[in-house]
Amino acid sequence: MENYFIIANRLIAETMGTEYAILPESTVDTEDIFGFSYQSKRFLQTRDVMDMVVGQGPVLLSKVDQRLFVYGSAYSIATAMADLWLQLDREKSVRAQFHAFDFRHSYNLTVTRIDKKQQLMESLLRQGMTYILPEVVGEDIFRIPKPYTKLQLENRLKELPTTFHHKTGQWISRFYQENVTWQLCEMELAPYQKTERARNIQRATEEDLKPIW
Repeated sequence: MENYFIIANRLIAETMGTEYAILPESTVDTEDIFGFSYQSKRFLQTRDVMDMVVGQGPVLLSKVDQRLFVYGSAYSIATAMADLWLQLDREKSVRAQFHAFDFRHSYNLTVTRIDKKQQLMESLLRQGMTYILPEVVGEDIFRIPKPYTKLQLENRLKELPTTFHHKTGQWISRFYQENVTWQLCEMELAPYQKTERARNIQRATEEDLKPIW
């Protein structure tokens, strides 16, 4: 039988640093998730509030594949678990078609065929489809997410295949549910590969100043 306390402590040391460990009284153990908070090892020894680290949220360990899911401080362990169960359920649905899908990662979504154009556009707009627009302020380049307008989206869908870059796994999960339900289009997913772009106008190329659709 797996000892998830030991496994989680090892993963915390690997991901957060060896100076941290699980707060024993924080653990919540369910059939498929082991939830906990972590603290500095010094605090665990002294129990002196001056040795506490603050600002961290709960961490959840999936017992199925030993992935760690780190949540912000706005979440309790209970609300984090409720969110993770939802995300994993959606992920499982996407994996029926895209077996390596991981909702923690970002993807490029390519539409290869449209079956219901109006409904597809409504779904993409409802899900908050955005593109990245470089904006120059002084010598600095800022890349700002902008919502698609209906006209922009219509133009992007005129020629297929068309790719929408850098969509979060959670966004993909939500859109996939609607696409399966309403049979809006045929789609492909590819892992998003981050490209370093200039942040200073003096070093920028023409490519650095293009929108990322």
